[in-house]
Amino acid sequence: MKTALSYQGKVKYRYGTRDPQHLIFDCSSFTQFVFSKNGISIPWGANAQTRVGTPVKDKAHLQKGDLVMFSVGTPGRISHVGIYLGNGKFVGNSPSRGVAIYDMNTGYWKNRYITGRHL
Repeated sequence: MKTALSYQGKVKYRYGTRDPQHLIFDCSSFTQFVFSKNGISIPWGANAQTRVGTPVKDKAHLQKGDLVMFSVGTPGRISHVGIYLGNGKFVGNSPSRGVAIYDMNTGYWKNRYITGRHL
């Protein structure tokens, strides 16, 4: 989590992009990059990342460092991923704010959580 937070203000968001040399990522290439910096290999793609670790359906059972998946397009379809920080917050890379802390219990993210993955 410290690794992810250290990239606030330094990363650009671009859909479908994985460019660590220039710090340009989409949401899932950012989580892949952060986990790789901590010695954990995960695939690129929010949907692909749902196949690693063990599922966490209920938000109440999330642990710090878990992947959290959301639907931001087609309802029920996973299309965004971030890293859980605790207390209903996660860090992720998005087009609107880049790498930032988001609250999954209010506003835009409130009803978009699909699942989490504990690695």
